[in-house]
Amino acid sequence: MNINFKNLIGIIKNLLKDGLAFFKTIYKIPGSKKYFAASFILIIIFLFITFPYEELVKKQLNEGAGKGYASARITGLDVGVIGSTDISSLEIYFTDLTELIIEKAELGLSVNPYRLFVSRRIKTDLDISRLKYSGKENEFQGKVTAEIDVILGSKSNVPENGTVLINITRGILQIGTINIPTSMGNIPLKTDVINIKLLNFDSDIINRVVKIKNCTVDSEELKCSFTGSITIEPFMKNSRIDMRMMLDPVSKVLDQQRDIVNALAKGGPIVINIGGTAGRPEFKLEKNEN
Repeated sequence: MNINFKNLIGIIKNLLKDGLAFFKTIYKIPGSKKYFAASFILIIIFLFITFPYEELVKKQLNEGAGKGYASARITGLDVGVIGSTDISSLEIYFTDLTELIIEKAELGLSVNPYRLFVSRRIKTDLDISRLKYSGKENEFQGKVTAEIDVILGSKSNVPENGTVLINITRGILQIGTINIPTSMGNIPLKTDVINIKLLNFDSDIINRVVKIKNCTVDSEELKCSFTGSITIEPFMKNSRIDMRMMLDPVSKVLDQQRDIVNALAKGGPIVINIGGTAGRPEFKLEKNEN
């Protein structure tokens, strides 16, 4: 089959001329500019509403597998362009056999494309009915509410600047044996279930460093507070810790070693310095000057 390209080019030129003449005629009609503007705005709104946000989130989770975690699965994701975003469950499994499970989460997340793809800013209220973390020797679960406003790094994909406020209620903590480091060796404390009334965490993030403004745990079994900072790394278990834990010596969890605890406290709190990394934390008892 022979194709005459000269004739084909002529046909295309004629079609373009006819199309341009048609639009010029339409454009001269009174009020046509408003219709063109309205049509353009409606197209943008249509693209914004029908954008496959759910598939984008799943893709991001799949791409992150093997980096910060081993695998992840999300179900019941309903991204609200206007209103909240709901998640039935989110399961994240790590290479060290620990796991994080989120059930019935509601996010007041803005899906503004500029924020998501250009400024990489995540600003949201968060309400999780049940958050569960299971490790080799410990487990935690509770109800979580939070206010988050962070900017993700373009390369690291971790929070680099912003603020995070978290409140946990109806918490249940199982940590087995707590070892309090002393100059004479570790003092083992076997713990039962610790029921947390309230855990409050308030922090600023500056250049990937989480600076703790306030972190307190209120429980009948355990009362303590934390100060210091955490430097976030792309692999969360490599995040560097520089914190102090102030443990109230009247906490019931310390009853089994009451005499030793009173000798260590000397009328003040027991202070434990926490260093190392999230995957390999190091604990050292601070000398009480009281």
